[in-house]
Amino acid sequence: MTFGSSITQEEVDKLAFWTIILSGALSLTASYLVDVFQGHLKIALHLLLTISSAMFLWVLLLDDRVLAFHKGELYAAVILGISASWSTPALFLELASEIAFPVSEAIVGGYMIFLSNLVGALFYFSYFLPWMNEHWSTYCAFGNVTIAMILVIYVKEEYNRTKIE
Repeated sequence: MTFGSSITQEEVDKLAFWTIILSGALSLTASYLVDVFQGHLKIALHLLLTISSAMFLWVLLLDDRVLAFHKGELYAAVILGISASWSTPALFLELASEIAFPVSEAIVGGYMIFLSNLVGALFYFSYFLPWMNEHWSTYCAFGNVTIAMILVIYVKEEYNRTKIE
């Protein structure tokens, strides 16, 4: 993001702190609600990804100066976007484990973590490419969450493990 001197390092530190706190709280809340209302993993994932996508779009519009810049809007969009995005990995693992059953949850989880680490490494190594500007990572975050949101629609929700237990 290129907001220049309009945001101080101290404000960024506070933003990061509150993003971490809300991410933890939202992750626990989402996991709890999915446990209480079983059989709705796909809906929960789609809702969280939609919120995250909308918030990252908001950040893009603020960053590209399409919308007038207000710190409060940026803070809300960043905190909600990242928190909603970070609430999804446990739900993705749960849904994948349900669909892949009787394959071990450890194998499914290991495979998903491997893929996540691979994509993360590619993302971070791309910072070394000289032709990348400061905007690309925000576009990448928006595109990643938006594509995931669309692909979740096509997942056939099956609760193979829950049926047996």
